[in-house]
Amino acid sequence: MRRMLWPLMLLLPLVSQAQGSSTPTDRCCGSKYASTVLDGLPLEELGREFRRLRGLRCEDCDRFGSDLMNVMHVLGERLNGSDERSVKRVMGRPDEREDGALIYEWRGGHDQLEFHFDREGKARSQWYHAYE
Repeated sequence: MRRMLWPLMLLLPLVSQAQGSSTPTDRCCGSKYASTVLDGLPLEELGREFRRLRGLRCEDCDRFGSDLMNVMHVLGERLNGSDERSVKRVMGRPDEREDGALIYEWRGGHDQLEFHFDREGKARSQWYHAYE
């Protein structure tokens, strides 16, 4: 019986890989962090994860509720009240700058996280969705 199980155990990883996996690290846009812990991460680490996911830019990143979208949402909330320099330090270079706002694209220029700055230079984040 043991001899029969040994070859099957070698094939098990191949079978599960062929079926696909739902673990975040197996998806091209999977975060290293569960969405439940994003709020507790240091801001700098959250920014690094955003920049890493942003660099992947695959179809999975464009999905509503993707890890990229979740990280961006938390960053938008946590960076409210920050100055422009802090937003750029955490999130990196924006995709666009329009009327003084920093714009970070989520899905190809039609869904984006924007940071607008008040007279005191404090950020207010908002999402823009084109709803195409």
